[in-house]
Amino acid sequence: MAAPYVEEAFWQDAAVDKRRVDGLGAALELRARNGQPMANFQLKNAELAGIDLVNHGGHAGFSLRDADLYRANLQNAHLFALDLRGSSLMKADLRRANLHCADLRDCNLLGILLDGARLDNIIWDRQLLQERKGREQLRGGDTAAAIQLFQEAEETYRNLRLHLEQAGLFEQGDCSSIARWSCAACRCRATRAGACCPGWSTCSAATAKSRSTWCCFPSV
Repeated sequence: MAAPYVEEAFWQDAAVDKRRVDGLGAALELRARNGQPMANFQLKNAELAGIDLVNHGGHAGFSLRDADLYRANLQNAHLFALDLRGSSLMKADLRRANLHCADLRDCNLLGILLDGARLDNIIWDRQLLQERKGREQLRGGDTAAAIQLFQEAEETYRNLRLHLEQAGLFEQGDCSSIARWSCAACRCRATRAGACCPGWSTCSAATAKSRSTWCCFPSV
């Protein structure tokens, strides 16, 4: 399938196997350069290695919001300042990708592969999607669903913290820091275990000692 001939409905059709589409990355690049909308795109398992979605010369990055990029191959992708808010990047392969200044708020980042990726100045949520949803489920009385979401949040916090540490990025602006995310992982574990007390939760002494700080967060 040549890049210019991908039809409009194709992008939002989850039934189409994107792994079998030749020139998919080129078609997406062309659409971005032409300023066409790119919302709710279904790109599960898509082969997008090396794609360039940088708005060269523009004042703002391109927008690829609410996309399903589950297990998409985005190795070596150029995603500078790309707005990915609301997208699923679950188990997506972003090894060696450039995510500098990308907006990852409200994204599902569970199992994302980030080895060698550029992660500086990313716009993060203060609390990850799974933690927020877990608290909603807990308030609604669905303990089982809440436990699963807190477990996913803890795993994601630890994964992101690890890669930020490896990249030498201790502080990530106002939205997040490795120290805070260490505590966030502990907070999720404590909530999942039913160990949170009303009012405030405090991260474990072991984590606090390793970071030489105590961090407190409001509980549910």
